[in-house]
Amino acid sequence: MLIERRVGGRTLRADCQQRNQAAAAAAIAAFEPLAADGDLNDGARVRFGFSMLRLELEGDVLQLTEPVFEAWPRPRWRPTIDVTLDVTASQVRLLAAVETEGEDSWFDQLLLTAPGALDERENFLRRVGSVDELDSGWLLGTLRDPEALTAADNLEPVEIARLVARHRTLLQALALPRGWVAIVIGDTIREVFDASGKELLASRFGAD
Repeated sequence: MLIERRVGGRTLRADCQQRNQAAAAAAIAAFEPLAADGDLNDGARVRFGFSMLRLELEGDVLQLTEPVFEAWPRPRWRPTIDVTLDVTASQVRLLAAVETEGEDSWFDQLLLTAPGALDERENFLRRVGSVDELDSGWLLGTLRDPEALTAADNLEPVEIARLVARHRTLLQALALPRGWVAIVIGDTIREVFDASGKELLASRFGAD
């Protein structure tokens, strides 16, 4: 469905599934600060949750687009924004369930994985400190061989954008704060531990 709203004298349009109608309106509103600065133009970008939204001029309408995550870092954009809205909604639900404030990880950052971890079905995610802007601070290991994460020379950098196609369930955990751990079995987040080691169950969370 198409959602349109006037912002700064321009018409902004978002194309999304009906389930994301309210979230699409919030995505359009995210561009309001650009209007105040006179920067509401073709090609303008804003961060939104884990993603980035870009305006593309279609006639006299500025269409919201999202990255083609599977192709990143090639800068390609699709005219629907459902991946962005679905992932953001799933992260918000998980944060609410474990009653904590989030800390964004972005699609164009990296996480470090133990060799072959993305092909496993029983994994854990742990968030540590970031070393630079490209580093999300997230580490992905396997429950079968958790010690593999200690071999720093063997860790593989993976762009978070690639998780959209390869393992979308992992994306739900990537707004958890530094020091937290999530256990992921198949398409379900089974457990979450906070920075103090307190166990928080969230087994109803799976891929959308």
